[in-house]
Amino acid sequence: MEGAAGTCDASDTVTQEAPEHPARSATPLRPAVAVLVGIGGVAFLCSITPYNDYHLKNTFLYGNHLPIGALCLFTVLAWVMNPLLRRLHPTLALSTPELLVAWSMWATGASLASSGLWRYLGPMVVAPAYFANAGRRWISAFSSSPDALLLSKDPNSPLIRWFYEGVPPGMPIPFLAWIPVLVSWGVLFALFTTLFIALCALLRKQWVERERLTFPLAVLPLEIAVDRAGGALYQNRLFWVGVLFVAVHHGINAAHALSPSIPAWLAPVDTNIWFPDPPWNALGLGVMELFFAVIGAVYLLPAEVSFSLWFTFLMLHLVRVIRVQLGMDPLMLGPLHHEGAMATGALIVWALWIVWIARPHWQHVWRVITSKQPHADQHEPMGYRTAVILISICLVGILAWLYWAGIPLLIALIVTVLFILIMIVLTRVVAEAGLLFVQTPFIPTDAMAFFGSSYFTTQTASITLLTQVVIMHDPREHPMPAVANAYSLARPSRLPARWLTRAIALALCVGFIVGFFAFVGVSYRYGSVTLDYYGTNMAPHWSLDRALGYGESPLRPHGGGILAMGIGGLLSLWLGWMRSRYIWWQISPIGLVMASTYAMGRIYFSVFLGWLLRWLCVRLGGLHSYRRYLPFFLGLLLGEALCGGLAALFSALTGAPVPQFLPN
Repeated sequence: MEGAAGTCDASDTVTQEAPEHPARSATPLRPAVAVLVGIGGVAFLCSITPYNDYHLKNTFLYGNHLPIGALCLFTVLAWVMNPLLRRLHPTLALSTPELLVAWSMWATGASLASSGLWRYLGPMVVAPAYFANAGRRWISAFSSSPDALLLSKDPNSPLIRWFYEGVPPGMPIPFLAWIPVLVSWGVLFALFTTLFIALCALLRKQWVERERLTFPLAVLPLEIAVDRAGGALYQNRLFWVGVLFVAVHHGINAAHALSPSIPAWLAPVDTNIWFPDPPWNALGLGVMELFFAVIGAVYLLPAEVSFSLWFTFLMLHLVRVIRVQLGMDPLMLGPLHHEGAMATGALIVWALWIVWIARPHWQHVWRVITSKQPHADQHEPMGYRTAVILISICLVGILAWLYWAGIPLLIALIVTVLFILIMIVLTRVVAEAGLLFVQTPFIPTDAMAFFGSSYFTTQTASITLLTQVVIMHDPREHPMPAVANAYSLARPSRLPARWLTRAIALALCVGFIVGFFAFVGVSYRYGSVTLDYYGTNMAPHWSLDRALGYGESPLRPHGGGILAMGIGGLLSLWLGWMRSRYIWWQISPIGLVMASTYAMGRIYFSVFLGWLLRWLCVRLGGLHSYRRYLPFFLGLLLGEALCGGLAALFSALTGAPVPQFLPN
């Protein structure tokens, strides 16, 4: 479905070339220095993220796979602090590999303070007891579950009330009471994270060297870190034009937010007012928004990938109009609407195809494991034998944990396998399509519900949905794509891959602990009801209400949904076959997988603009034109991060509201 053919075009040259300053390419990596800088950055970013994102309600410092918090701090480190150190104390200056180790640690570890983990883990272990006082019956489903699964089962516990409403003045934050939750859920998180790191290690050679995926989100950190004599990114005028364009845009809109008499510029447009009458009012394109970071990232993509994203999104919305014209609902009703069901089938088939087309690579892995080529993996992030052993141990450990929590083994196995397939595909989407903001079109129980839910009890459904919300349902900051991006940097930047793996593992440990103190501390200090409405209220309600429904009013098999899943799977297979067979074919399965997600609904217009601008550049000036204007689009990417960082600092100092720059 996805091979080397079809992924190699103008943008491939960006990631395959990684020239360094000749004088610095031989600088040895100082692991202790790089890791210390990485740990410091992870701790700092984790400590401020919950306060910025949920109390100040600024643009999320994380929230996507090119996080503005890490990118802003990394730019300051590489372009401000490092040159000063090089002048004042050269031995303290960081080399390119050391900078990239720090970046990789920040991109993976610091996300855990937000949607990467604690945004959902914190509220979900408190909500069943807290909302019992509001008449919700969720807590009864956990009566026989292990005590460490929830913070407390007592609706009157002050630990529960204070989390949502804030601690009384003078009372300390009860961190010690969270230790059982910290340990129990930490084990599951560690098992899943280790499994995904090992999977990334196994897939690195296939994706980076055999298929030569572009890894667009790794381009900008590499360009920032590399110091080329006379050719650094910050010396390019077009780059600063891009940064300035974004700064002016956000500056005007920030001024409008502070003083409404100042007109907004390039404001979002609600397309629903264009189509007030049926059947076109079913089109549902929503609000067209400009996200310059998305435009900049999409410029780096192969044309057929970016075209597939917006074209498939548009076609599926036109199907809604056709359904209304035929007298049907615009969206099929069921566990998922028909677009989500098609995306479910497409994702599962695409994941299996990704594994299938890597057969030569798996044969190579087998030869290494069986010692027929014993040293062929010495430059990989992890030895193949070690990776396979870790994956096996983690799978057994995950199933054991889920069984301990109260989920039957068969359901636990299905949920785990589906989640692994989801993350393989989403990591592939980030690696190939460079989307900043990705989400899954379904969670495992959605796919299972199409075949009925009579196999669920209220207890097993509640524990399963609880686990999915905490670990699986919002992968906008999941570590696996960040790890894959980090591994793509290892070869061009001469990073020792094994050291990189250890550094990433350490960053995740630091992020887990510091993220806990930061998120739980902010929740108790201000009361989580004042913070993140989705994480603290909506996510518990939709998931645990659905769980009660599965157990108390079992669903029957949904024929229309199963048919839509099958159609999506067949379409995915056909699109992939066409793409691998005909070089002129421009539509990839990637669009079908992403079209029904919330993320694509927010960024589709920016994806279209990025594709259009890239197409015009290549059409009018060829590869030379593409390379000439590339710094401008990298400026759009970095400009969004710098503006977001400055806005967060301004809001923290003044308390004034600042418009959100990226989708939250």
